[in-house]
Amino acid sequence: MGSVWGDFLSWLSSLNPSWVSAIASCLTVLVSLAAFCTAVWAARAAWKQLEHLKEQKELEQASKISGWLAVESDHEAGTFQVNLRFVNASRLPVHQVLVQPVALEADEAMLELAEPTEKIVTIPLDFATQRAKELIARETEKSLRELDPEEHFLAGPAAYAFARAVLLKQGTVLWFRDSQNRTWIRRANGTLEPPKLDRKGNYVDGRALIRHPLEWPVES
Repeated sequence: MGSVWGDFLSWLSSLNPSWVSAIASCLTVLVSLAAFCTAVWAARAAWKQLEHLKEQKELEQASKISGWLAVESDHEAGTFQVNLRFVNASRLPVHQVLVQPVALEADEAMLELAEPTEKIVTIPLDFATQRAKELIARETEKSLRELDPEEHFLAGPAAYAFARAVLLKQGTVLWFRDSQNRTWIRRANGTLEPPKLDRKGNYVDGRALIRHPLEWPVES
């Protein structure tokens, strides 16, 4: 090994000094480049970590907000009621909660403020109940008879089954604004994301034509 190293030194000393200087310069550039690449990689890793932490902080409250539809049957009255099951498991309220049942494209409901909840809150969606009954009434005679041969479509088990099939299968979209003034969408499949904007700054996701006010339930 010593002989090899000695031969290398002898070869190096026999070179033209300008060549030696050039080789040294190249090695210096390579070392500097390696150091630069290492620094860039470290900075990129740190940036990704900071972005991840920022994203987690932004999602901290929004991830604790959820809502879904429930259709309750009133057997004594022979009808049904559509409700919103809502949870705000954060410590702060959220604002301008929009409820958009997917099956009812023209309608949405607005809850100005939703307080933190220790348990699931039930909010009646009377507009959804009425619209579901209207959908049932507009169904073709053939499809309705498959549900109820006696054609009692606006009441009873058939209407309840139809409402559940139509509303629950498609679910609801939930818009809300968190305590940091960020707007979020909880989609029917549970995905949470900020709303998309077009080039003009308008929401890509459509907004309903008819808005119904909702009231936060008062504890008895």
